[in-house]
Amino acid sequence: MNRIITVWAVLLTLTLPLPPGASAAATGGCHCFRDRAYDPAHPHAADDYLLATTVNSLIAGYFHVSKRQIIMDKMQGGRDGDDLLIGLYLAPLLGQDPSVLWAIRDNGGSWARILASSGAGQKRDPVFTAIRDDRPRPEIRLRIVRVMVSRCFGIGADQFDTIIGRGFSPAEAVLLAALHDFSEIPISRLMDQRRQGRSWSRIAHDLGLSPVEVGQRVEARASGR
Repeated sequence: MNRIITVWAVLLTLTLPLPPGASAAATGGCHCFRDRAYDPAHPHAADDYLLATTVNSLIAGYFHVSKRQIIMDKMQGGRDGDDLLIGLYLAPLLGQDPSVLWAIRDNGGSWARILASSGAGQKRDPVFTAIRDDRPRPEIRLRIVRVMVSRCFGIGADQFDTIIGRGFSPAEAVLLAALHDFSEIPISRLMDQRRQGRSWSRIAHDLGLSPVEVGQRVEARASGR
């Protein structure tokens, strides 16, 4: 797994749609985050970094990928983010290296065909179901995020879908689930704080957590699920 490259591209798919006021750093315009700590004078400045480190940490912990490798590879661009995350998810379940699955995709194979030929295609799994039905890749990706959040933080599919349905991005849903898990504050209350204008980094700060600490705790939780 440590050979996996360009995992940063996944963040580009997870952070859409963007919250109001999000900067280019969250959309790939810049991968350098100068603001990595909450600053009361600029309360939203560290939000992009907080969302980025939360998602990267979830991916690193869940798939046992070096976070250092993720950060080193983020500038390389390359593989489509949806295909990247699908490959990471399927590889251990199919007993394959993800690079093998990506090579098949690069040569025109569909995920549905890859799954069907694996012998594991009938397994009961929400992601497998979406792949068998040849659903759009963004939908498959969203199901993977839902599975990761559920397994790491105990957030049910219905609650995850409610968060998304209320206008929060998948990356924000991951952060909400993590902050709820760390603080036991209801997600609805955390969402209300955001709607009232508090920045994500301010919400974490009020819980005694810096963006760096959130990332560390997310990675540890995902690794030990």
